[in-house]
Amino acid sequence: QVYREIRKETGISPVHFLYMPKKMHLKEYEINGEQGRAVLLYDYNGYTIQYSMYMNDEDSSHGYIEIDNLINEYTLMTVEGMEVNIKEYDVVNQGNHRFTAKFEYQDVQYQLNGLMEKEKFDKIIENLSFY
Repeated sequence: QVYREIRKETGISPVHFLYMPKKMHLKEYEINGEQGRAVLLYDYNGYTIQYSMYMNDEDSSHGYIEIDNLINEYTLMTVEGMEVNIKEYDVVNQGNHRFTAKFEYQDVQYQLNGLMEKEKFDKIIENLSFY
């Protein structure tokens, strides 16, 4: 239902998750049709996982201030052959790692960001479905 609403409000045909860990569920979302962007917030074991998408625009910028320590960068291939760049960060004052995946598809920028086990994060990325 959320993906249909995103498509209707923004014109974006969202890239879908074919896999989500059992304890991950959508808790809230925001769609801004004027800006052509949507942000979905998931809960996973008490942590927030953010999945955002926005239309490309010469004036747009979408980023985060990185206060955590970058410890790894790598690329994964999705089930449909798309390359996704991933950064792994050591989170300050935590024993967990934060992952950020960025990719572009049909002139839409996507970002998945959150604290999660590497294997589960990678499995989400490897199983993205492009419509």
